[in-house]
Amino acid sequence: MRINKTKLLLTLVILLSILNVSTIASIWRYIDFSTLSIITTPAPMGGPKDFIISKLDLNEEQQKVFEELRQEHFQEMKNLQENIRVEKDAMYDLLKSDQPDTTASYQHIARIMKNEEKLEHITFNHFRKVRAICNAEQQQHFDVIIDEVMRMLMRPPRPLAPGKMHQNNHAKDQHYHLP
Repeated sequence: MRINKTKLLLTLVILLSILNVSTIASIWRYIDFSTLSIITTPAPMGGPKDFIISKLDLNEEQQKVFEELRQEHFQEMKNLQENIRVEKDAMYDLLKSDQPDTTASYQHIARIMKNEEKLEHITFNHFRKVRAICNAEQQQHFDVIIDEVMRMLMRPPRPLAPGKMHQNNHAKDQHYHLP
């Protein structure tokens, strides 16, 4: 009788161990270790652009208009991001002085914030235009996926290791990339 209890306990321990390992392995499949967040829906290899096209099932004409909207949007964003970079460089140059001009730093911050505000406005209008090219059914899908698209776009850039900072002078100016 004692041997049967030992075998039963050993069998149970082995089965529970296998169950624990398989549970942990299945959970790990849904963790994005680059951002340490849970992946709700994996994005296609092409990123937000392909995600939007596939989730909304855009036809060829819609894809053409979508691409034109993207190009227009990228150009507007590029100009503002460059303005932000220039303002940030000028602001941080003030630190090279023993007595930095705080009034000038506040002026730079105000211009940076104004450009950031414009970026958000442009992004909002871009997605409003994207939604407008959709039919009624696609608009319903758009309303469901827009939060996920924005999470994909707003993922913060990975921090650089302290020794790698000099390799990318403008790492602090990296912004999200829009579809």
